[in-house]
Amino acid sequence: SDTMSPAVHTRTVSDTAPCIDVICGPDEHDRMSLPKPERSYLKALDSLEVGRLKAWWSPDLGFAPVEPEVEAAAFAAARTLAQAAGLELIDAPLRFTNTYPDWARLAGHRLRVRLEREGFYPARLEDLSTGPRELVERYGHSTDLELAEAMDRIARLEREVGDFFQRADLLLTP
Repeated sequence: SDTMSPAVHTRTVSDTAPCIDVICGPDEHDRMSLPKPERSYLKALDSLEVGRLKAWWSPDLGFAPVEPEVEAAAFAAARTLAQAAGLELIDAPLRFTNTYPDWARLAGHRLRVRLEREGFYPARLEDLSTGPRELVERYGHSTDLELAEAMDRIARLEREVGDFFQRADLLLTP
């Protein structure tokens, strides 16, 4: 679907848990959705043992720019959370593949194709706001090879994240 997904904004874990209880589970429009869990997230709040979980701190995931003040504040919050919850805080380098340019490439290409299909491209490209227009101009004509390489890097990131969560339970980052 080309529509935006609805979002829920919460401020606390206690507010988030019932939202997850409502929205998690299978979705007929998403073949990769998971079955509904047997246990309620809200009910798990009172009995979930977190004291032995490993929380990994990464200021930048190995590639993202972070302002020093933001990093310091986020790390202080991570330490406070780890102490309060009894988490093992791991502060060691972490490097994930940066797929931001790859997602931009796929989005720019998809947007150009959609605009072309609907008769807006190239004649009305200037009618687009700056962000989408620049996305189409920069990435809209990616080659099949560039798109395949982007998808390969995204798959590599998925494997990296899967491997990471075999070693850690939580990822704390600004």
